[in-house]
Amino acid sequence: MKIPGNIFKREHGFTLIEILVVVAILGVLAGVVIPNVVKFMHEGKVESANTELANVRLAVLSAMVDAEINTLNDGGTVGSGHTSNVSYGSPSVSLAVHNFVMGEVIGIYTLNEKGLIVSALMPEGSDWANLTFVNGAWQ
Repeated sequence: MKIPGNIFKREHGFTLIEILVVVAILGVLAGVVIPNVVKFMHEGKVESANTELANVRLAVLSAMVDAEINTLNDGGTVGSGHTSNVSYGSPSVSLAVHNFVMGEVIGIYTLNEKGLIVSALMPEGSDWANLTFVNGAWQ
């Protein structure tokens, strides 16, 4: 049995139609993927900011329990930057919050005398600057 010679011609390269189809498919994929990536990046920033908020809240309440106090004299703030900027009516609470958080706090949180966070701001230029603080959480 004789095997026929070169049945399939060897073709080199791609046709213009094939390239246009591939480019169109990539364009559609990019149009679907890019908005979702941007959405997930924003959600990640919100989650990160709310995690910091929860850590600050826990630090304040833990410091109040450790200092055996029920109220802060004048409320207080947790400042942007290193947590040595923490200021409260009680020095023992400031020290305890600083030791509990150990690091940087991006936002500026205002507390009432019960140690609850009543308002928060993000410094200009931070990753979270476009977030807003509504009903005790970042959005």
